[in-house]
Amino acid sequence: MPTTFKMEKNIIVTGASGMLGNATAQLLARRKANLFLVVHRKERGEEVLKSVQAEYPQGNHKLYFCDLSDLEAVSGLAVNIAKDAKEIYGLIHTAAMLSKQRRENSNGFELMFATNVISRFVLNRNLLPLLQAGQGRIISVTGPSPDRLNFTDLMAKGKFQPFLQFRMTNAANLMLSSVLARHLQDKRVTSNAYHPGVLQSNLMKQMPMIVRLITFPFGKTADQAANALTKLALDNQFFNQTGLFFKFTKVMGSPKNAQNVSDQEQLWETLQQLTKNISYQGKG
Repeated sequence: MPTTFKMEKNIIVTGASGMLGNATAQLLARRKANLFLVVHRKERGEEVLKSVQAEYPQGNHKLYFCDLSDLEAVSGLAVNIAKDAKEIYGLIHTAAMLSKQRRENSNGFELMFATNVISRFVLNRNLLPLLQAGQGRIISVTGPSPDRLNFTDLMAKGKFQPFLQFRMTNAANLMLSSVLARHLQDKRVTSNAYHPGVLQSNLMKQMPMIVRLITFPFGKTADQAANALTKLALDNQFFNQTGLFFKFTKVMGSPKNAQNVSDQEQLWETLQQLTKNISYQGKG
């Protein structure tokens, strides 16, 4: 676990062209962090890069294009980041997707589970040496899903329900954040989960109508959520905190399903098995 505070701040933001990722990247740049922006689409990524450069012109900002459902590409992303930095101070996972139809990636993994969960596991694993060098913080943006994982059908090959499968990826990310914190206790790296509240984002627009109707009165812009996420990434008071679930800057309790240590460890072992053939070097 980290013991000292370092001033050099190379911070990776996945989903940097999304509503929360973009707002967070700009606030981080305003606080003089070097931003490593991971996006899927070139045009939107270049717009975010320009806005980040405007906030902190002296920053060593980088832009990376990666389809996070392609796990070999994710491995290659880690290789490319390692070419540009000797240490990483923060890894903020904001990228997530909702697919209304069941699709698989090239590994045969259901697309949402691959993108929202497995890509985070691979990126955490492959960037661990850089995170250790930077005494880094891993922050995984997710929601408080009440569902328990079905380990016999994580890829939803049975009855596929888009919103339920999306909630399962949230549950998995909560569990992964907790088990990662335990496994990193002696690695000088922290791991926490973050709930940004209800945002009127592009992802929310893909949710079922009933969800949108219920949450619309509570939906917010990304400013408040990004401000809190920036504090979790940079402020001294959160430096040694790990294994927690935050809503804004307050610790909240995880649903009971996500607190099951046995299930957490089973998820860890399952992800290790699923990714055992994913190269550490990737496409480079």
